[in-house]
Amino acid sequence: MTALVVIAFAFAGLTSAPPPQQSAEELNAIVERVVRVAELHRQRLELERELAGLTYGESHPVVLDVRRKLNAVVSQIRRENLEATRADVRILAARQHALEGQLAGMHFGSDHPLRRSAETELNAVKEQQRVAAVAALASGVEAELKALVAARPTTFAPYLELADLYALAGRNEDAAAMLTQALAVLKLSGGR
Repeated sequence: MTALVVIAFAFAGLTSAPPPQQSAEELNAIVERVVRVAELHRQRLELERELAGLTYGESHPVVLDVRRKLNAVVSQIRRENLEATRADVRILAARQHALEGQLAGMHFGSDHPLRRSAETELNAVKEQQRVAAVAALASGVEAELKALVAARPTTFAPYLELADLYALAGRNEDAAAMLTQALAVLKLSGGR
């Protein structure tokens, strides 16, 4: 009887493996980004402190120089945060794909606890993805991608990234419009 239980759990483990964990490279990239952002915030605070201590007028060259440096650091922090938001969306998409593959490989009925558990996890990941896409669009990714589209209207990738984010965020009309624009770009470029 014990052998039968062990075999059953082994079989269940083979068909319902957890989604793949982040690779060491992905984890290193996250740590490096956190260190970069922490250093940028340190620089921002130092520049804000320096600016607060200046007694010159607003148009003095020293004040203007410190403000320029401060704006550059704030812009870099914003870029780092945008990239982190994009990375979150990509990681969740990979988790969704892994869970969908896991579900497709299951040979259990729809009432089996392992299937229900995987479906519940998949639904949670889809909701996390929706929230991450909405956050990405609100945090400036949408504006950045629209600026890329305006600057290089024949570049295909920004259209697709925007359409994907719109679809994940539940903005289906915007996603369809962006895909229509992407198709027009594809036709104009000769399908390349």
